[in-house]
Amino acid sequence: GLSESAACQLPDGRIFFLSRCSSVLPTQDHPGGPGVKRFCVSEDGGKTLSDPMPLTYEDGCYVYSARSMPDVWRSSKNGRVYVILNITLGPVHGADPRNSLQIAELNPETLSVKRDQVTIVDSKQEEHHPLVRFSNWSTIEDRTTGNLLLFMKLHFSEHCPIRKGYDHSIYRYEVELPD
Repeated sequence: GLSESAACQLPDGRIFFLSRCSSVLPTQDHPGGPGVKRFCVSEDGGKTLSDPMPLTYEDGCYVYSARSMPDVWRSSKNGRVYVILNITLGPVHGADPRNSLQIAELNPETLSVKRDQVTIVDSKQEEHHPLVRFSNWSTIEDRTTGNLLLFMKLHFSEHCPIRKGYDHSIYRYEVELPD
């Protein structure tokens, strides 16, 4: 199912909803489904939504992502729409890996991610535990600069024996956006 949706208004007035969605393994009765985020669009102010569609790059390839919270945001600095999510290099099943967090520009006309506009916010470093997760962040826009401020605590997979108590710091990231 779809959960943990984020939404923003596109430049043309439509509302774009981006949701967490789990991959579905194929069975005899079902072809399965990839680990990707799914989106819906409302053209009537949120009263109705389109059917969920997988998030793709502009070339039609899936934007693979573990089952994790996404975010979508429209900058008041430049009017562009951005998605924030854990992009993986290939298909995944379940909630991991979340060892890299990216921000990417969304093409509001095609509702697809601009592959050349994907930027890493943070990713696993040598000193991190192998099951580190970059997820469950919060964002605000800096009123002075118009840049995105993202606040995030390091998390760990449910399978990690030191899930709690490793690092209680909250990290602040500033994503400098073009004009």
